[in-house]
Amino acid sequence: MKWLLALAFLLCFSTSIAAQTYSDDCEVYLVDKKEAEKLLKLLESGASEQEMAKQGAKSTIILGKFSTTIGEEELTTKSYKFPGTKLFVTASVFYTDESMASEGTSSSMLVGIVLGPREYPDATLAPNNSMAEVSQRDESFSVRVKRNLTVNQKDYLIGLECKCKRKDTPKEE
Repeated sequence: MKWLLALAFLLCFSTSIAAQTYSDDCEVYLVDKKEAEKLLKLLESGASEQEMAKQGAKSTIILGKFSTTIGEEELTTKSYKFPGTKLFVTASVFYTDESMASEGTSSSMLVGIVLGPREYPDATLAPNNSMAEVSQRDESFSVRVKRNLTVNQKDYLIGLECKCKRKDTPKEE
């Protein structure tokens, strides 16, 4: 669980994509848990920001960033190579108004991530995936889905995080 703290630290230092009207901005990342534990130890020992940034670069790889298309029944899917393997990380974002209603809205956003031997057309429908769903509101919000896995006898975490800014939210510069 300590590596979760290290992951939170890393994500705070990652650069975000500027928000665009009618799209959400997403990032797919890979965390080497053993390297993240080293980062946590540096954090606990009061290491310099430079030392932590160097270790952070060893701990987390941003596989890719993408913007979605917001709309009824809109699906955005991106796939990225898992470094040093023949595997692919596929991330999907799907918008609908028929899945999860909440007070004041019937629209929802489904996010999914999967690691597999090929690129999938929709990670939310792929076998052995991880998914999350959130009802959409007028406010800005973030949604994240992640999955722990072992590849070549090393422990990793893959994740998809989307920063969602609605059209009435001022754009970042």
